[in-house]
Amino acid sequence: MDSEKRSSFKVLIAGGSITGLTLANALARANVDFLVFESHGRIDASIGGALTIVSNGQRILDQMGIYDDIHPYLEPAGDVYTYLKDGRLLGKMDTPAVMRERHYYPVAWLPREQLLRILYEKIPDKNKILVNKKIKTVDHSDDGVVVHCEDGSEYAGSMIAGADGVHSTIREEMWRHMEQSKKGKSKARKDRKAITAEYACILGISRPTEGLKPGEIHRTWGKGFTTFVNVGKENQVFWFIFTKMDRKYQYTGIPKFSKEDLDAKAKSFLDTHLCPGVNFGSVYENAISSSYVPLQEGVCKSWSWGRFACLGDAIHKTTPNIGQGAALAIEDAASLANHIVEMVRKNSDITSADINQSLTHWGTSLRPRAKAVCDGGAMFTRLEALANWPLKLVALYVSPHLGGVFADIVSITHLGAPTLDFLPLPEREETGSVTDDSVIDEKGMDEKVTDEKVTSRKMMKKPELKLRFYVRAFWAVNLRLK
Repeated sequence: MDSEKRSSFKVLIAGGSITGLTLANALARANVDFLVFESHGRIDASIGGALTIVSNGQRILDQMGIYDDIHPYLEPAGDVYTYLKDGRLLGKMDTPAVMRERHYYPVAWLPREQLLRILYEKIPDKNKILVNKKIKTVDHSDDGVVVHCEDGSEYAGSMIAGADGVHSTIREEMWRHMEQSKKGKSKARKDRKAITAEYACILGISRPTEGLKPGEIHRTWGKGFTTFVNVGKENQVFWFIFTKMDRKYQYTGIPKFSKEDLDAKAKSFLDTHLCPGVNFGSVYENAISSSYVPLQEGVCKSWSWGRFACLGDAIHKTTPNIGQGAALAIEDAASLANHIVEMVRKNSDITSADINQSLTHWGTSLRPRAKAVCDGGAMFTRLEALANWPLKLVALYVSPHLGGVFADIVSITHLGAPTLDFLPLPEREETGSVTDDSVIDEKGMDEKVTDEKVTSRKMMKKPELKLRFYVRAFWAVNLRLK
């Protein structure tokens, strides 16, 4: 059988992650069948700290009727204070407030498990979410895919979406099938080298700490490290310390850190300045959760193969410094849902060729945007860690005067973002001063469109190109970065 009826089309989703649950919610709203496989015993397992959720991600959630559920848990970010290691104030920016005025949605942080819980609750049929289901292997043929779980169970579907994170089993299985093909072998080999790690991060959530106020963002830049702290709802403290590792590691050699490694690394930063009157030790002693992880970076070239598709952290990874990781994952899910829904609605009989063509187009169309954003994350990570003298020069003497440029970079990212084609755009977004019908001109992005001006969609058909311009402009001064 090389084709199937649209009514029997089923998407198997590996990973009850933010990526996977966003895809599941989108497919549910388009009446496309799916099944989610989560390896943990519960969807909202506490396996991470806080995440940033920005406008381009929130807009998609709003399309699905989820924004009102997460809004009560969001504390809008306020001013951003940047300090040097000795506590001197380097600069203050109001970028989050500008973003909210432009695009309506706030820049905010919330615990990862809270968003997972909300996404799960919005799934209409909870029977489509399977927990304690760790996928071991995937069979792939013209008839479809069959996943084999470690508990011995098997499930058949039309395609498999790998939303199972940086250590993706589905990506490994896709590579395994690619390597069985002469055409795919070299592609898989190259993608195995695409992910590296040069920086690591200790991160966590702490109880309220004296000296830290809700909404404020404090960053400290030092040679080889960056600290970041933000206070959310109920005065919960979300914190990160980014550090450079001893060398750059290829994917297969990226280290894993133990509790002892976490304690040792945290101890070395206890006296580090976070903001006036507060050092890291004060926050760490109030920690309710913490972890120590390497920061993978890179973008694979092959996002799909046959009936395989990988998305989110399974196929691209950026550092958290620009806060776009969750939004990119949500975008991936929305864009993939668009392609699946279009294919299912257009074809009464869906062939392997239809699936391959749809998934290939999805990956090749979205990759340039993901690459630009991931490159931006890499650049800011090294800029903030004063990686070398050119970046240190920019960080200390140029960046304090570039608040408007940083705001425009975030706005460009929002304007170029995918949305769900089969659901209406949120009306509330139109209350922002900059929408997809706004003009990007030499003075910035704060003008509404007029009859005499073209829209941003017409002026900039590929906003990722302008984003890439900003990124490369910064990289140009980084003469020594390897």
